[in-house]
Amino acid sequence: SGIIRCVCPYTADDGFTIQCDACNVWQHAGCVGIAPDAVPEEYRCEMCDPRGARERRVDRVQAEEGMRMRMEMERALQGAQMRRTGSFGAGSSSPSEDEEGAVGAGPGDERYESWQYEFTPVEMNLWRDKELVERIEKVLRRVEGQEEEESPLLSTIYDSSPFLTLPSLPPTLPTAVKPLPSTAFYLNPPTASSYIPTSTQAPLCPYPRPTTHALFATTSIPAGTYIAPVKGQVISLEDYYADSRNQYPSLGVPKQGVRFLPHPFEAAVDGRMFGNEVRFARSGCHPNAVVRVIKVDPSAGKDDLLSRASRASTPWGEQRLAASSSLPSTLHFAIYSTVDISRRDEIILPWDWDDSHIIHALPPLLAAP
Repeated sequence: SGIIRCVCPYTADDGFTIQCDACNVWQHAGCVGIAPDAVPEEYRCEMCDPRGARERRVDRVQAEEGMRMRMEMERALQGAQMRRTGSFGAGSSSPSEDEEGAVGAGPGDERYESWQYEFTPVEMNLWRDKELVERIEKVLRRVEGQEEEESPLLSTIYDSSPFLTLPSLPPTLPTAVKPLPSTAFYLNPPTASSYIPTSTQAPLCPYPRPTTHALFATTSIPAGTYIAPVKGQVISLEDYYADSRNQYPSLGVPKQGVRFLPHPFEAAVDGRMFGNEVRFARSGCHPNAVVRVIKVDPSAGKDDLLSRASRASTPWGEQRLAASSSLPSTLHFAIYSTVDISRRDEIILPWDWDDSHIIHALPPLLAAP
């Protein structure tokens, strides 16, 4: 895919990179413990094979320091070579200036914020389940009236139009991913402030928490507005339920970065490994946005994709499905605002609790006298 997503924060090509055979991202071989004389026939990155990364003793801090030193040495050698071959004239720089510039950041030193290393950005949704593609295509044909409705009862229970039909995707609104302050996780009961001074109150979460990010609006968004697309791997709900790593039987709700699609698609968009910034949108009891399914013209979808310029790519861009199905370019997922969202407000999506989860018993319990 051409994407360098290394354990270090550098995206420059140092001349010795290795590609993950699972997700197709490139990494600096020196940062992941691969020697030039011991390149494996099959390699998997730390996200696809965490155990292998631990065996190679991959460390982010050491990788960043090692990569920085290698780049400084390379620049120093280049500067020394230029000083040997060049002459010091009126327009030439002194050796001290060359050495000072050798340790500075070069034009290829593109750095990102920490949250941008939690996933690989993609331009298109990733479809690998052929049966899921065929099932969703059947749903689209049925809704559009090309097939006879199999169960008339469903049309009276569920929305007869489960997706929006647009000529092309609307422009994406500007959003920002920001870390949440530690005070956002304080669980002090409301009555505590009545008896204990604020300065002496201790949070009920004394253990250190990892940095949590959220999605915020950077401009005012009216209700019913297209905000941003939802990108990721499209998988069936059956596969998501069956994967023990998702812990769905015990959680009863999808994990952060995963969004369930409405009936009758019976699918989910998993943005944890591949996706975009929308993966950081949190779920809450007072949502102001919702995930909608959009169907666009195939040619418009391709033109919209080619017109964008970003660091994103598509690891499975040469998908076999793309040759036989237009679904990847016609079916899109996006978040729409349900109420007016002010500037700097957090964009919150509704929970996707399982129908049998005990959480559904809370409203009547709270309403009881």
